[in-house]
Amino acid sequence: MNDTAIMVQIERDEGRKYRVYLDSEGYETVGIGHRCPELHVGDLVSDEHIRTWFDRDYSEAVKGYDSLGLTLDPIRRAVVVMMIFNLGLTRFLGFKKFLGSTVAEDYVMAGFHGLDSRWRKQVKDRAHRMMAAYITGEWIG
Repeated sequence: MNDTAIMVQIERDEGRKYRVYLDSEGYETVGIGHRCPELHVGDLVSDEHIRTWFDRDYSEAVKGYDSLGLTLDPIRRAVVVMMIFNLGLTRFLGFKKFLGSTVAEDYVMAGFHGLDSRWRKQVKDRAHRMMAAYITGEWIG
């Protein structure tokens, strides 16, 4: 998956919201999964703001991936970038068993560790789709 395809998938998964809402963790969120504590629930934002935030947030997720020093194939790289986009790098680094299995190139075990998490309960079907891709190296859906 190239970066454009990853961004399209993230927008599909996150949705595009013009009005600030509280996410499943209670954070003010708007646009395409952008946390925005300076705004309040119900505030409206423009397409221009959404695009600017999304581009910046995606760039940060890619930088986070790059900082890990992993050399994954395009599908597994996409999954990690999407996880970092969703979780943030700090929370993603808490997936120690997932990362350990990844370094050992045991993608099946990494996928199981990815599903054995609170994150899976939050994102539901998305986690199953992403971990299936991680295990097989093939994008499904």
